[in-house]
Amino acid sequence: MSVIIKLPEYVNKIMTDLESKGFEVFAVGGAVRDCLLKKEPDDWDLCTSATPDEMINALKNYTTIPTGLKHGTISVKSDNHFIEVTTYRSDGEYSDCRHPNNIKFVKCIEEDLKRRDFTINAFAYNQKGDFIDLFNGREDLENKVIRCVGIPDKRFKEDALRIIRALRFAAVLDFNIESKTEQALFENINLLNEVSAERILVELKKIILSGNSAVIQKYKSIFEYILGVTLIDEDISMISQLPKDISMGFAALFYSVDPMQTAKIFKHLKMDNKSIAEIKMYLSLKGQCSYLKKSECKRFINRYGAGMVNKCIDFLSVAYRNSNKEWEETRKIINSIIENKECCSVNELDICGTDIKNMGYGGRDIGDILNFLLNAVIEEEVINSKEELINYIKQHKICKM
Repeated sequence: MSVIIKLPEYVNKIMTDLESKGFEVFAVGGAVRDCLLKKEPDDWDLCTSATPDEMINALKNYTTIPTGLKHGTISVKSDNHFIEVTTYRSDGEYSDCRHPNNIKFVKCIEEDLKRRDFTINAFAYNQKGDFIDLFNGREDLENKVIRCVGIPDKRFKEDALRIIRALRFAAVLDFNIESKTEQALFENINLLNEVSAERILVELKKIILSGNSAVIQKYKSIFEYILGVTLIDEDISMISQLPKDISMGFAALFYSVDPMQTAKIFKHLKMDNKSIAEIKMYLSLKGQCSYLKKSECKRFINRYGAGMVNKCIDFLSVAYRNSNKEWEETRKIINSIIENKECCSVNELDICGTDIKNMGYGGRDIGDILNFLLNAVIEEEVINSKEELINYIKQHKICKM
């Protein structure tokens, strides 16, 4: 069966310019795979017989960046898109389980494809419509199978990141991992110690965003090895029920993990502070009852912010598996409070620190009085108007400093 792929114009331009100078050039890898799956590729990679110097010379009318010259790669800007263009190459021995000790430029696309990780990433396609599939990747694509190019054990020993990439492709594409590839995953799990935390975190995020909890459960021992904790199947299953959100997903994964251990995971994976804060926020919801009175809803909004409370309820309605209806009732109350702009924070009081200072108060008393007034407004003991709030202070005869 012939393959017809519509190459974007910004890709065609680069390919045409390289071919006009006598060089071969193919679109390769994930972009070709995505086209075969009828998906829009996120980015395009090209592979060419031109050396880096020849590429730069042939593409002198473009902005080029030497992103990886020693590996034969430059980035080319075409119509505001950056495309990586790499010289055909073969890799030497790998001694660090991540990068080849040396590479050799070759003149044959077939040689280049032999170094690829999985059959579904080892495609090449050119402007003439030539489709190269040396390892029956198209059949694996149709059968929804992740299979290493060549010998799986060798592929993973070359680059241990491929272990978690295999899991990522299985999760994102909802594919199965072929038996020999799967066996090699487990046999080489210790090599993941050679992979940087940053690269592992990138792949973990993609897996969690896929929402495919079945893959995490099936390969739970690998994820436990990476994270250094015991994971609970019930927690993992939450990921597929939650909105596709990184922080929510990690919170589900760590739901039953001791806080001291999660702190170690955050540090090990070098997570950013914003993500850590959001994950901790979701984990702090544990024990929250499913039905909240109106005053409790206002305190809930005060604690988590109007922009986050519905996400909190999304999380809770999954975490508390039998109380979805009650949480939906709480959600209605909360949304009504937000829509009606009812007071839930000190900043929303119709009185400010200056007003209280003008009444003769100072120092920490001002903050204490504002919090006192907020509590009274939330409990509907006083109306949120400046006059009523001033009278309320006077009625309660709050002592001055």
